[in-house]
Amino acid sequence: GMWEHSFGTACLAGVIARHMGLSNGKAMEVSAAALLHDVGILVLCHTMPDEYVQCRNIVSEQKKSFIDAEIEVVGVDHEEIGHWLALKWKLPGCLAEPIAYHHQPHKAKKAKMVLLVSAIVMELAAVIIIAKSIATDSSPTQGLILLAFGLVFLVIALTRKSENSKTEVS
Repeated sequence: GMWEHSFGTACLAGVIARHMGLSNGKAMEVSAAALLHDVGILVLCHTMPDEYVQCRNIVSEQKKSFIDAEIEVVGVDHEEIGHWLALKWKLPGCLAEPIAYHHQPHKAKKAKMVLLVSAIVMELAAVIIIAKSIATDSSPTQGLILLAFGLVFLVIALTRKSENSKTEVS
């Protein structure tokens, strides 16, 4: 469910941030941003439950992205809803920006590192979900192979980022 996704993303984002050599404070920012990144979905789910169900149905029946379904049904997506809430709560930019741009990290102005780690974690989470689906629907081996490719992608991304960080610091 949503809590498991948010909590798991936060934990994994913190681990990745620390492995990338970020300070404990920055790693905590990354974890907090990852925990809150989908707060807009919670707002949609609890304030417009019928529209939320309609979005879910569009995703499963028409194979559209959740963002496309949100825009079609509500007129805005969960990033925009979450960003509005983050501003209302007066969250700092290091949290508000990842909420606003976690599906579009290239739009970030300040929290680029937080968004980079969040994007990596979200891609890995998507690979894990797909791998789990493949493993249960057909052969467990296919799911494990896809998961392995996802982990290789993660290691490559972390290595490149770590190398770039060392170059930037030098």
